[in-house]
Order: sequence, then structure tokens, then C-alpha cells
Amino acid sequence: MFAQVIDHSSSEQALLNLGETKSHSIQTTNLAPGISYYIIIADDSFNILGSGTCTVPDVPTFEDGKLKDTSIKISVSNRQLNLSTRKYKDIKKLSGSEIAASFAANEYYYGVQYTMRMPQLAKPRAYFGTLVFESPDGFIWVDKAMDMTFDRVSNGYQTLWWEIAGVEFFYQLNEAVGSIPAGTYTIRLYLDGMFVNTITFDVGA
Repeated sequence: MFAQVIDHSSSEQALLNLGETKSHSIQTTNLAPGISYYIIIADDSFNILGSGTCTVPDVPTFEDGKLKDTSIKISVSNRQLNLSTRKYKDIKKLSGSEIAASFAANEYYYGVQYTMRMPQLAKPRAYFGTLVFESPDGFIWVDKAMDMTFDRVSNGYQTLWWEIAGVEFFYQLNEAVGSIPAGTYTIRLYLDGMFVNTITFDVGA
């Protein structure tokens, strides 16, 4: 089963592989809330068996007891990963042309370190976290979708982060559009399907 973003922007969009099923339903973590998709059902030989549109509903704002969306502080910083040494490096600017060229060179990955800071918790909290990236032209990609646990700490804040996020997003964007456009990019965070935060970062030419 496949899906592609529709009715959202002028940007080309990636064709998502949602997986396989032998029943009449399928579960996926690849679709973003509030976005309309064109769904294609195909057999093992890629013969189209059916198609249609589906709009993923908007979701409520995050709330878990006393925790609210405003309880979680989000920050991002530009990152480079050296594929030879597997070491991360903070960088001042992200360059679209440099990111696009990196996929052929296969020496570095580029993205952002994405950090989530919780207030002091009375008990550990486990959530399913989803990061949705969007380009200035409206290319949509679910870059992270995974279980995570915020532990209780005796004092101070509980912090979790992705060392580098957006690598897959940039790769798929480059494949679909043929470049990494300069401009302001958006990241939306969802926990257990509830909206938490939107944050932006800039990419130069």
C-alpha cells in the first residue's frame, strides 16, 4: 500500500510505502495529522487494485495530567554527522546545495539536533513521539516515529534528544524535488498523537 501527499502545496511529494497487509486494514506511522493523501492499493506485482483519498484528522493539543504542551521546551541546533568517524559536530549554518551534494559524496549527513526538555516529573512518562518535517515549499515527511521514555529525575529537568534529525527528510526531499530549497523549514512534534510544538530552522542556498 502506498500514499502520497495531495492538496497541500506546489511541491513534489514522495511516494510512501505504507507496508503490506493480508487483511482489510493496515497500521502506519508515516502519515501526518491534518494532511490529505492519495492512497494506492497494489498487489505483489504492483497491479493497482484500488485507490482513493484520505485526510488524516487534526489532533488535540498535548495534555497528560498536569503536563501541557507548554510544559515541554523544544530547541534545535544545526548538525553534521561524519560518516567515517560517526562523530557529530555543531555547525553555524545549513546549506541546501551542500546537503544535496552530500548524498552523492556519502561523507556527511546534515540535519538538526532536536532536544525536548520536560519539567521535573513525579513518575516516568512513556510516549510515542513523531516528528513531521516540512520544507518551505510544503514537502512533508515523517522523519521520526518511535517510543520514548522520559524518566523521573531527583532534581532538575529530564531531557531527551535526537542527535540528528532530518537526514531522511532531506534525502527524500532531494529525491522528489531535485534540490534542497533555501528558506525556513518547520518541524512539528506529536506525543501519543497529540500536538506539542512547532519550531523552525533555516537553510541557506
